[in-house]
Amino acid sequence: MASSGPGERAAGWQVRTGWAQARSLSGTVGGKLIALAAALALFLIAVALAVANDRDALWVELGKQGMQLLLLAVIGGAVGLAYKSFEQRRESERRERDYRLGLFHDLVGAYTGVKAARRTLRALGFQKPTASALSAAQADGYRRQMEAINAHQLAIETINFELKERDRVFDEATNRIGDQLERGEEYLQDLIREWECDGVEIKEAATCEVAVRFPLLHKFLADNSVAFGPCFAAPVQEAWRTMSKRLDEAPRTPKNRSPA
Repeated sequence: MASSGPGERAAGWQVRTGWAQARSLSGTVGGKLIALAAALALFLIAVALAVANDRDALWVELGKQGMQLLLLAVIGGAVGLAYKSFEQRRESERRERDYRLGLFHDLVGAYTGVKAARRTLRALGFQKPTASALSAAQADGYRRQMEAINAHQLAIETINFELKERDRVFDEATNRIGDQLERGEEYLQDLIREWECDGVEIKEAATCEVAVRFPLLHKFLADNSVAFGPCFAAPVQEAWRTMSKRLDEAPRTPKNRSPA
């Protein structure tokens, strides 16, 4: 075989140098694509030089085969990168849906918990306006149900804090949801403060006129239209309905918070 001419040696040097540079970029998918594209360009240069010198047809054949292989590699790498990006985006959206669904379930659980405590207190007779000696069951039931209401209030407060920390988690409806939750939370806070101040008076054999000594509790246990409905049930229900409509929507802005 004839000795290599200057053009062929130059082409060979360029190919070797190009491969060395390409390997240094192969640490990432993007680097691999760049390396493959650079190698393809170098093969094109090598083929052009070989054709110009017209000395060795092997270079031409190698160049053709190399171009085909590299073209397939570039296409495969691009498809792989696109698929990986698609999978990452889908996984991110799945985590976001799970997070929003968790907030929704927490809110519904807190609401139904408060509602259950209210029913229990009514069943224990605390909605009656007349004074009477309290039984042990009434005193213990009051303490237990107020502790439950306190826990549910804290759960709603936590949800509202999450909404404020994680900007636009429900897109443009986030602030509206937060405002509704704040209304319900503040109502429960007033009820809990009354319990903290005067709850010790509700004990076995004590005579207590709930309507006078515990006016917020009395209104809480009265008909829905008195206080429970407009001050708690309505705003919290509106908040969870708004959440429910947006559970499967993809977020349109990045979130600024640490993971829950």
